[in-house]
Amino acid sequence: PDIDGLVDMNCDKQLIVACFGDSITSGVGDEQRQGGFPGRLEFLFPNSVILNLGAPGEQTAFGRMRASSIIVLEGVNDATAPTASVNATTKNLLSIVSSANRHRAIVMLGTLLHSYRGNQYSWVRAVNAQIRPWAALDFYALGSSILSGDRLHPDAAGYQQMADLIANT
Repeated sequence: PDIDGLVDMNCDKQLIVACFGDSITSGVGDEQRQGGFPGRLEFLFPNSVILNLGAPGEQTAFGRMRASSIIVLEGVNDATAPTASVNATTKNLLSIVSSANRHRAIVMLGTLLHSYRGNQYSWVRAVNAQIRPWAALDFYALGSSILSGDRLHPDAAGYQQMADLIANT
């Protein structure tokens, strides 16, 4: 069955979409306070339940312990971890995807957004280069114009573009 154009995999006549990630997923920087892209998905998929499971500051090592989601966007905070490695972040993200797949979830991994904070610019490019083969959502391709003044989190229009990308994928 189909709900709002999405497949109801377990045929229970309800669709629950869990958006999983860090502060970008939670909606930090959304001056319209609509809850970032997950909040906007509620308007695009009105007959579905959209859960915003964004946890500001979360790093992938913690995220892989709570993976039962559909949309995964995190990894930029790993750049600040004392033992940060692009390979470890990639491994953690793929573990999150694998874990969610084992629970029969449809998983959409997203590339990291542009960031112009410290070493995050090169970090984002390196992580994206490794995860791109598994990424269903190319958030990086939305460009840097979606970022708010903090140069990491999207502004309201940027979150809308993210929601539109998800809805059209």
